[in-house]
Amino acid sequence: QFIHLDITVPNASITKFEIINMNGKSLIVTEKKLKSGKNAFSFSIEDISAGIYLLKISGNDFALTRKIVKISNF
Repeated sequence: QFIHLDITVPNASITKFEIINMNGKSLIVTEKKLKSGKNAFSFSIEDISAGIYLLKISGNDFALTRKIVKISNF
């Protein structure tokens, strides 16, 4: 099971992706080097159970947080 992301960033940067549970605990942290413009990649969420999480994405000159829902483990 993977999260597939298409993200556009203003400048090339090392970007941190973090999955956080609703108690604020960081469960998965990964960093990717993104180029300026559109980027696409995936990372595994196999090790977390079904539930609601926050996906926090932060780079040199941007940050955003989105709610994600993992439905079930197959």
